[in-house]
Amino acid sequence: MTRASRIRIGLFLALLTLNWVRIRLPVLGIGPLAGVERPPQLAPLTPDAWWSGDLQRSFERWFARRLPGREHLIRTDNQVSLTLFGQAPSGGTPLVLGRGGMIIEKAYLDEYNRPRTPPAAQRAVITRDLARLGELLGRQGVSLIVVIAPSKAELYPEALPSRAVLPVRARSRTTYELLVPELEAAGITLVDGHRLFVEERRRSETLLFARGGTHWNHYGAALAVQHVLAALERRAPGRFVQIKVTGARVDDRVWSTDDDLGGLLNVWWPRPWPGPQTHPLIERVSEGRVLPRLLFVGDSFTLTCLEMLTGEALMEPGACLYYFNRRIRFPGGDSTPLNRKEFDFQKEIKGLDAVVLVMSEINLRKAGFGFVAAAVRGLERSAQEVGPEDDDRSAVE
Repeated sequence: MTRASRIRIGLFLALLTLNWVRIRLPVLGIGPLAGVERPPQLAPLTPDAWWSGDLQRSFERWFARRLPGREHLIRTDNQVSLTLFGQAPSGGTPLVLGRGGMIIEKAYLDEYNRPRTPPAAQRAVITRDLARLGELLGRQGVSLIVVIAPSKAELYPEALPSRAVLPVRARSRTTYELLVPELEAAGITLVDGHRLFVEERRRSETLLFARGGTHWNHYGAALAVQHVLAALERRAPGRFVQIKVTGARVDDRVWSTDDDLGGLLNVWWPRPWPGPQTHPLIERVSEGRVLPRLLFVGDSFTLTCLEMLTGEALMEPGACLYYFNRRIRFPGGDSTPLNRKEFDFQKEIKGLDAVVLVMSEINLRKAGFGFVAAAVRGLERSAQEVGPEDDDRSAVE
């Protein structure tokens, strides 16, 4: 046996020993794997399942989940891929390792390369429904504010690995580029996070996305919240609290989603993904007379905004209709399923100051995940049941 072979065998045995020690001494571990894994289901013990191979395959998946030290072996395999080859894990949510420590979710890179732009007719429907929803809400004293959350790939294209960017990108127009002018022309109240962040990048080098996160960081979310409150101020001057983001604090503290992609790498180190982390410095410029009552609807960018609004006592306790299939209440974050068929739009908006619809750039064409069209139908039906005379009287009162 050669000296090199003995060294390789020794290293292999050392890794196995280290893995055994980590299993036996949990204090040296770093917790379970991040991400969501669906529990494996065993196929029924029937002749058909046996001869088709379904039983054997399901047993392999079931056994693999219960293999002692599975989490440690996965982390070790991912660490080798990351450290030696600069590759993100291939399982779970597809990730791309960018420049300067940036991690990008591949779905955003795919949209960056080949944006799935809706045709003019579909964009017209989205604009029409949003305008109609704003009109129906306005009759009851409720504002509609549409917040566009920017894409990390769009805001930091220099962080994308050159090999991952397709030449066709230069000839493509995104949904954002086509739809936003149409929304503005329709008079829809917008907080354009893409434009806001582009301007912020020209003004400052402060990071707006955590290197290990897919969402805007808390500094970026604070900028969006500042503009949401300003939109309410334009509707009712002096009524609601107003803030100004005066700067940023940089430290090693990971807040909420700052490391959601870094965690999905499931490696031993670095943990968390290399910082620093950027957190906002906020000044209250006006306390207002009351705290706004808001209902948020949208994708995962919404949660950071609600964490900040309720954590800083900038709004009454409220909720998010998360992808319009779950209700998440803040503060606390309690989550319950949402039954669309039994959803009472009239009841939901009673007493609100605004409905805030938050959509990331890649989700603009989904128009609130069905919320906008369903809300228009529900509110129109309620208006017909009330009748025009009763509706006018309640609006005056």
